Amino acid sequence: MSSLSIKTFIIVIMSILIFSESFVFYNFYQHSKLTINKLLTNSLQTDVLNLKHFLQKNLKQKEINDIISHLDNIIIINPLINDIHIFNPVKKVIYDSDIKDKKHLHKNIPCIPIAKIKDVNLFHQNCYSFSIKIYNGLTPQYYSATVSLNTNYINELLIKQAKKTIFMFLMVIFLFTIFLWIILKYYIIIPLERLRQYAYYSEHPPKNFFYKRDRKYTILIKYNL
Repeated sequence: MSSLSIKTFIIVIMSILIFSESFVFYNFYQHSKLTINKLLTNSLQTDVLNLKHFLQKNLKQKEINDIISHLDNIIIINPLINDIHIFNPVKKVIYDSDIKDKKHLHKNIPCIPIAKIKDVNLFHQNCYSFSIKIYNGLTPQYYSATVSLNTNYINELLIKQAKKTIFMFLMVIFLFTIFLWIILKYYIIIPLERLRQYAYYSEHPPKNFFYKRDRKYTILIKYNL
């Protein structure tokens, strides 16, 4: 006949609880991460496509110096964008913002074409690129541009989400632990304490007392005197 001590029973219950909660909140965090990635990806795709349209329209009529202020403003107001590089047809840099702090040039960082933005994880990507087709009369000229992401901002979003998930996890564990303790106290510990007192004051106490969960289950908890 198998038996289980109160201490072991509580440890098993708490272990199952913590494992279950960990699994639930891990999946919740991963789902939140995917949601953030989708929202940022959609926002970045819209911003980059608008930038491409702006450059295709204005590089035809104006020199790059005439639109620098607009490009600088894009970088200032958009927390996702850390830098923009624009290259002429011979791959010479004609625009490189120095508004935000940059530890290195982005020309050595591989960039993913903006058309594939939906196929990659934003959290694992630092740079996107696109081409700009401009006609000089009937002759097309191909400029190109790269948009470097602000990885610090993106990582901060993930850290905030992780902290929020951990806080929720600890609060649920804390509240459920209190609830479990109340249940165990009133339905197991107090009845067993009464049973112990009965056995202590009885003239012929039995060696073992068993607490049965219900008729369908075998004996679960053994209290030794």
